[in-house]
Formats: sequence, structure tokens, C-alpha cells
Amino acid sequence: MGEHEGYQARLKQLLESQTEVTGAVIATEDGHALAGYSRRDLPGERIAAMSSSLVGLGGTMAHTVGQGDNEFVIVQNNDGYVATLRIDNRHLLTVAAKAGINLGMLLTLSRNTAKDLAAMVDG
Repeated sequence: MGEHEGYQARLKQLLESQTEVTGAVIATEDGHALAGYSRRDLPGERIAAMSSSLVGLGGTMAHTVGQGDNEFVIVQNNDGYVATLRIDNRHLLTVAAKAGINLGMLLTLSRNTAKDLAAMVDG
């Protein structure tokens, strides 16, 4: 299985494990989509670019207010959440979910997926 197929398989597993998760995108730190999986058509390249910007702004905000490194960025919307976090120093994971998901569950699922993806990237 190729690198990107492994990413796809892990994202599919994420969505199958929780019906409230609607999509996920793996991106490079500079905003290029590597893989995505969703229940509906999502613009992966656009999400990747915005994810890069969000993580950059989150990091700048954290340092500006003296709170160290940014771990993740959560955007709460009328119909759900979008969580973006680092897989490693060069890759990001963005996960979209419906409003019905427990926020702690979203973060746990996202962190576990990022950890698994980090092993694939390093492996």
C-alpha cells in the first residue's frame, strides 16, 4: 500500500468510528493537500491552505500571549466544529464534525489519528 493510500485508509477508519465526523484532510505545513476522506465533497486543497493559515495564526497567538506552543485550533460553527492539529513538524490534520459530537471526543479522535499518521510519516 502506498503512502497516500495508507493515509486514506486511516482517515476512512476515523470517519467509520464516529458518525458525527464528516470529513478529514491531511495537509503539508505549507498548505498542500496530501489526502482527504469525507461523507460529502469537500475542497481538500482549500481546506489544506486554510488549515496552514489557522495553525500559523494559532501559533502566533499562543506565543504573543506567552502561552508556549499551539497544540490545536478549534473553530466552532453553527452546524459543527473543525479541529486542526499538527501530525508532526511538516504535516497537519483537519477534522470536521457535526454539532452533536462531544468536543472532548473530537479532540481524542483527532489526536489518536494524528499519532497514527505520525507513525506512517516517520515509518
